Amino acid sequence: MKKTIIFIMMLASILGLASCQSEEVYTYNYYDYMDTFINVSLSAPNEKAAQTYQEDIDAIFSMYHDLSTSYEALDETSSYMQNITSINQMIGQRVEIDQELYDLLMFAEEVKVLTDDYFDISIGKAVDVWKNLMTQVTEGYDVGDLVFVYHYYDGAKSEENKVLVNQTGIITSIQYDENNDEVISSITVDINEAPIILDRYDAYEKEVSDLNYQEALDEVALLDFSDNQIILESENDQYYVTIHGDDIKLDLGAIAKGYATQKAADYIEAQDINYYSIVSGSSSIILGENKNRPDEDYIFKVSLANPVKTEITDKATYGTLNVKNLSITTSGNYEQYVLNQGYRYHHIVSPITKAPTQFYHTVTVLGQNAGLLDGLSTALFSMSPEVLEAWLLLHQEDLDIELVIFNQEQTITTYLQDNVFEEH
Repeated sequence: MKKTIIFIMMLASILGLASCQSEEVYTYNYYDYMDTFINVSLSAPNEKAAQTYQEDIDAIFSMYHDLSTSYEALDETSSYMQNITSINQMIGQRVEIDQELYDLLMFAEEVKVLTDDYFDISIGKAVDVWKNLMTQVTEGYDVGDLVFVYHYYDGAKSEENKVLVNQTGIITSIQYDENNDEVISSITVDINEAPIILDRYDAYEKEVSDLNYQEALDEVALLDFSDNQIILESENDQYYVTIHGDDIKLDLGAIAKGYATQKAADYIEAQDINYYSIVSGSSSIILGENKNRPDEDYIFKVSLANPVKTEITDKATYGTLNVKNLSITTSGNYEQYVLNQGYRYHHIVSPITKAPTQFYHTVTVLGQNAGLLDGLSTALFSMSPEVLEAWLLLHQEDLDIELVIFNQEQTITTYLQDNVFEEH
């Protein structure tokens, strides 16, 4: 749920790759899994083999989607025992589950320990509160709405006329187009009792009301996760889970996609396929070698999205990584969020504070295991810079990971060892 990378890889280029020996590159898209768009590109000796690969990869994503979803019960004809939706309805009961779900839950609990509890799949109720807050901002503008004003132009649109504001104001009047009373031509916003007239060339964004925001704070304050417990047991090739806690709700949204993507990559590599890429949404990718760049050591060029775009003319990306045989995962705050007093309240919730943090706009993690990176990027996003740096000193070398961070104040911090980041 989380999480953003712009993967610069022209589809036309993929489809037009030159053949290496007798192999061609095939591209498949999956639309129904993990609430995201998944693109898989891989080389295969022939169409029959490619079709087999496609069906097997589809089965991997389908299985982990069915097992990990927290909002949809299994189909009556499903071959699986339980999924996260049904487990959440059986608090205190020992539930038999499939080994694949058991392994995923065990992995998530290991990441929790590794990250000093900054990753926790048991706080789904807090995640729900902040996701619900995002639905409280309606489309359009009305008098009385709050808006955060980034800047406006005092005269013609030019850098010389740009006036930085970065404050919240309240709409006091709305002016409509004289030829169409359904089209807003400008709004007047009162900031510290000073009116500012904003039109479509200015940069502003509607905020959630202070009342709705306070209601979210009050709601999470009532949640108590101190007694949450996930008990995993196996015996005689049977697997069980028991969950305890008055406010427990399992949510695998911060790890299931990366975990499934890694399983798909493991399958591809088991077929001795070197040329491949998997792009799971805008946040998690795994790259083999790029068949289209033999003269550049078979690298992929991955551009990282600019998370602070207030105007169409702002840069779409802020930097590029040249990589191969690597996983990249990003947790970010700009795909799903609402504003209050200029701060973004998003779906990446800190288990420590039960609320979204305001340290970074994006945290990108590079490494070898997409499932691990999915959990790590979520955990690191909620750590303060001091806690994050201390954690990296203990774990970066052993885990062989690298980071590129776009900070709240729009600076960039990198923790790189082998790969090179080029800022735009």
